Amino acid sequence: MKKSPIVSVLPAVLAMLALSVPIYAQAAIAVGKWYVLPDGKSEATTLVLTQSGDAITGNWTPPKGAASPIENGKIAADTLTFSFTSQKKQFNATGHLVGDTMTFDIVGPKKWGQTRTIHATAARGEML
Repeated sequence: MKKSPIVSVLPAVLAMLALSVPIYAQAAIAVGKWYVLPDGKSEATTLVLTQSGDAITGNWTPPKGAASPIENGKIAADTLTFSFTSQKKQFNATGHLVGDTMTFDIVGPKKWGQTRTIHATAARGEML
């Protein structure tokens, strides 16, 4: 009995589809200069990012202050995480990337050992 052409081609098509799934699951591209505006603030912080695979490096520079290197930077799918030190205080940031915009939650120290969360919006390549 002769196989139909569709039955002969079907395994190859299914294999190609299975191999293409990891391509879409790769990390988003976070490279570039970002302007981060914390809620309630009028001056943006500059965030410059470089990326190698899922590793993120760069600098966090507040409007009035020195640049702080990004530490422990990682990106998985559309979620970016990193930490930085500013004025001798450690901050941990989590950003959600959608195209050329990001929303951030930045957790840092407050008085008496408490922490606070700062919400921010970022745009790549242009001031907010």
